[in-house]
Amino acid sequence: FDEATPLHALFGALDGAFEPGRPELSARRYPKLAALRARESQLAATLETLKASLLGRPEIKAALAKNPDGSLPGYEEMDGGRFVLPVNPTNKRVVGREVSRSRSKKTAFVEPRQLAKPTDDLRQAVESRVATE
Repeated sequence: FDEATPLHALFGALDGAFEPGRPELSARRYPKLAALRARESQLAATLETLKASLLGRPEIKAALAKNPDGSLPGYEEMDGGRFVLPVNPTNKRVVGREVSRSRSKKTAFVEPRQLAKPTDDLRQAVESRVATE
């Protein structure tokens, strides 16, 4: 190609723009994007750790609506990325904010108050990364 052609300029701009073997913009070429990805990863890991620690707390365990086999349920992800726990409706205030109810109204799906801000922070980080990409 002649170096003065727009096609040559395009190939020059794309050189190194993507991660090798992956359809993902290069972190080395775009350091701001690398920082956003790192922040998102850090927030996701912190959220996972917090979720696990909350399930071990006695007051959370006592509030949970048991599975039919008597075992304790885990988190469910609702639309919008909210992590909720199935809770007996009478205990919902112990856990956090009600997001939804089962059809039978016997189970409230509650986002633990300790997860609200970390979840919001993660959602904002994802939105920032997507907007940058």
